[in-house]
Amino acid sequence: MSDSKIGVVDYDDIKASVEEELGYTPAGWAGLVTDLFQGIKDHCDKQEIAYPVVSQIKQKFGELRIYFHAIVEDELIGNCVQATIERANHSCEKCGNAAQTQVVEGFVTTLCCWCAHELVSSRRPERKRLFGDRRRPVRDGMTCRVCGYEGQIDRTDEHGRCPACVKKGW
Repeated sequence: MSDSKIGVVDYDDIKASVEEELGYTPAGWAGLVTDLFQGIKDHCDKQEIAYPVVSQIKQKFGELRIYFHAIVEDELIGNCVQATIERANHSCEKCGNAAQTQVVEGFVTTLCCWCAHELVSSRRPERKRLFGDRRRPVRDGMTCRVCGYEGQIDRTDEHGRCPACVKKGW
């Protein structure tokens, strides 16, 4: 083990250690968290303080979670972590597009309509109603009337569809 491996983050290879926790999503959450810890490393080196020990990095209930071994005393680090989490919780885990938390096949996740369609379509290509409860009528102006994706509607489409359904011609 390297001397720079502090908890789950190896400060000599931040990208690899973050991807080990979150998967290979350089444009999504793994990219955001890699940038975060690179900034933390630079700040700690400049201030000549110890790197914070990270216990866990994960997605839980559609939100990014970063757990530290102890309370992070440095205010700048705390603010950067919080800002990254806030940004991640409104962006796609995989590609970084704007996203909202969805229930996808029983799991709570944060995926844009494109990545959510890709995931569910690969598992259930025969379905069009991919998200939400089919028995419950769509009442929200931000819910796709075809697939049920919440939070991303193509404003140029008069049928209230998400961009992925418009492209598919559903």
